Amino acid sequence: MLPKEMMFLLPHNPSADPLFCVWYEGESIGNDKIASYIPQAQSNDSGPAYTGRETIYHNGSLLFQNVTLNHSGVYTLQITTILGDSEILAGQICAYFWYLTAELPTPFITSNSCNPVEDQDFVTLRCDPKTQNTTYLWLINNQSLPDSARLEMSSDNRFLTIHSVIRNDTGPYEYRTWNLVNVLHSDPFILNVLCE
Repeated sequence: MLPKEMMFLLPHNPSADPLFCVWYEGESIGNDKIASYIPQAQSNDSGPAYTGRETIYHNGSLLFQNVTLNHSGVYTLQITTILGDSEILAGQICAYFWYLTAELPTPFITSNSCNPVEDQDFVTLRCDPKTQNTTYLWLINNQSLPDSARLEMSSDNRFLTIHSVIRNDTGPYEYRTWNLVNVLHSDPFILNVLCE
């Protein structure tokens, strides 16, 4: 598996014994040449779109190092065979997924009330911090939340409102966040419903 900051473009079913391969940035061949490779001479040449982070290989593959969002876009490969046939392959690359793997901050829960009164109060639990490209899940007593008309979740799942709290709402609440790299749990938040 490649490190997060690397991207490898490998042509699907590359032509056998190419005379030369040329990678271009963009949808067509032209002035935006990144690099070319001549297998017989085992030599490569860089073009105007070369940044020093690209390496071209004998089979037509191209390696990018230190990938950023600026690498998103269309790349075109031109392969010319010994017979003079030319094949042009283009594809779009999205580099955004590299940023989905950022480390997550540890979540924590806050509330408008720790000791609500049964059948009188409502409670809103909130999880912070807000993070992008993350999946969220609320748990009570290490279980998924029950289906209930009294439970209301915000559209981003960061806020949980319990209307007209009852005794059974007592318990530790936990919040989980995860992305492609890790899963994090908040410390348990103890909601203590008071009975009158």
